Amino acid sequence: MAELAKINPGVIHKLDTDSVVDEYAKAIGTPISILRSSEEAQIIREQVAEAQQQQIQMQQITEGAAAAKDLSQADLEGNNALSRLASQGPAA
Repeated sequence: MAELAKINPGVIHKLDTDSVVDEYAKAIGTPISILRSSEEAQIIREQVAEAQQQQIQMQQITEGAAAAKDLSQADLEGNNALSRLASQGPAA
């Protein structure tokens, strides 16, 4: 499968990795009790995705705050692009 994915990455979407794990576990005699249910695995995936999204949002907030701080300290008095832009007033 990995070799096919190098040629066509979309082929990986055909593989149901949860079923692969279940079937492999059965084949080697793994006790079913050590595997999470599909529902439990989905809940964990959703929690991980939510945590990642929150981390991205926090990073964006931090970057936005840094940009606002930089802008608040910008020189609006000198002859520069920012001062000329500020003197034009709001766009119509």
